[in-house]
Amino acid sequence: SGVTNIKKVVIPGTVEEIGSNAFSNNTTLEEVTIEYGVKRVGQFAFKGCSNIKSLEFPDSITEIAYGAMLSCSSLTYIKLPNAIKKLNQYVLAGTAITDVTIPDKVETISGNSLEACKSLRKIVIPKSVLEIHGGAFWGDKNLSEVVIEEENNNFKFENGLLISKDGKIVYWG
Repeated sequence: SGVTNIKKVVIPGTVEEIGSNAFSNNTTLEEVTIEYGVKRVGQFAFKGCSNIKSLEFPDSITEIAYGAMLSCSSLTYIKLPNAIKKLNQYVLAGTAITDVTIPDKVETISGNSLEACKSLRKIVIPKSVLEIHGGAFWGDKNLSEVVIEEENNNFKFENGLLISKDGKIVYWG
């Protein structure tokens, strides 16, 4: 992003997509309001926006692309949209989020999607999740509470390990 003096932005619902790198490395941006109607967030859209503290995505968004919030080092709160089906690679990597609830329609948690979230303590995984790819929680040293909905037939959290329901594969520990 070439603009470096914006502190607050409102993205109207008439906008369909926040393009790739739209605000990347804008270190002065502090507040982003995304109105209902926006459908997609592009790759690295907010990458390196180190002063954004919270983001709430409207449920009109169906995709948040690779690395969209990568290295948003002050981002402590996120509300993900209920319409997404995949948590893409590096989407929240390097943020300061403390807890995250994966939306009910997500089927895939991609590799490195929550990597290096040093403040992450709790994650809630819904029954819809079918796949968790390698490195999804790599470097999340403070993650101590993994809540998996009982109806999830694929995973369980037992003895500090995120494992397959049959106990044959360890995904994180």
